[in-house]
Amino acid sequence: MEKTASCFLFLIIFVGLAHAQADDHKLKELSFLMKAKMSQEMPEWRNRSIRPMEGSKNVVVEECELGEVAVKVAVTQISE
Repeated sequence: MEKTASCFLFLIIFVGLAHAQADDHKLKELSFLMKAKMSQEMPEWRNRSIRPMEGSKNVVVEECELGEVAVKVAVTQISE
């Protein structure tokens, strides 16, 4: 349960960081950093990137699994 709480904490942190990102390159870099941090903090979890729905722009989707528990994190850039 503590690992799940850690995952949600990272979600909150990375959503705040993603809001400040400017372009697709930055979102890809954020995706890489998310996977690296999750692998470091939760090595027993399996991480993978998921392709967003076709036509989606400025979206990164990551999934973490441990047994029958799966957590999907979607980060999107909001244009102003």
